Amino acid sequence: RRSARSASRPFAANTRRNVAESCAAAGGFVGQQFCRSRECAKSEHQGDAVCVRLRENEFAQQRASNER
Repeated sequence: RRSARSASRPFAANTRRNVAESCAAAGGFVGQQFCRSRECAKSEHQGDAVCVRLRENEFAQQRASNER
């Protein structure tokens, strides 16, 4: 006999959201940027497309500022 707790675990494992989904309702552009920054700092989102793009943009800005 399976308990309700063990039956719900597989479903909970499949409900992980990506950064875009997590930050969609963050309250406008500025709220979304803060949310993306916070979520991308978490290890589970390091490979997320939003986080990769954010790191690439930050690297490009640093490189441009160093070239001045």
